[in-house]
Amino acid sequence: TTINFKYIYCTLFLVNNTITQTSQGIVIVHSSENIISGNVIFFIGAQGIFLLEAYNNSITDNYIEAQDYTSSSSSTDNGVSLTTSGNNEFKFNTITGFRLYGIVISSDSAKNAIIFNNFIDNNENLLNQASDGGVSNNFTRNFWDNWITPDADENGIIDSPYLITGNTEGDDLFPLSNFIKHTLSEPQIYSPNSAEIFSGLVQISWIPSEDSHNFSLFSLFFSSHSISGFNS
Repeated sequence: TTINFKYIYCTLFLVNNTITQTSQGIVIVHSSENIISGNVIFFIGAQGIFLLEAYNNSITDNYIEAQDYTSSSSSTDNGVSLTTSGNNEFKFNTITGFRLYGIVISSDSAKNAIIFNNFIDNNENLLNQASDGGVSNNFTRNFWDNWITPDADENGIIDSPYLITGNTEGDDLFPLSNFIKHTLSEPQIYSPNSAEIFSGLVQISWIPSEDSHNFSLFSLFFSSHSISGFNS
């Protein structure tokens, strides 16, 4: 699905969409318990994902890319912005190319978890790609492309913390030395095969997908009327 703009005021799943050529990608306002996953958000003019008074949301596996902020016409600002929001989880996202911060958290936001994300080419004029003015927000085990050495013991963790602008308790104490890649293979149905015509009870067998981050997510659809009227 390709869409231009998405406000969320109610609880929902927003999964596997492409959002492009808009000032803001996804805006979650006064809403909780949403799952935002697997979306591609690019050529964004202002910010990729914005949370306002939003709590307990899961934002995972999204790719968020700015428009070219080297252009004089660009107004791209922050990849992700949180205002008056808490207990949200950001995991396995890639945020790249924003003129200011990859993520910025306001002073009235708390207890958000930012873990296992890739931050690339954000805020090129300054060292820090993230700003945290809140309290008890947890940055840990993210990849920051401007902080990839030293790793003397080669354990995949940079030997010194990545400093976050603002509240010092938000520093990433275990920055990763390598880009985080999430791979998900397609499941394969091997019985019955697509050429069979059958009736009565049918056993369906398949090889499940392999997920490098051990997520467990699948759907099964069936129809008793040829190719129409599928149920889940």
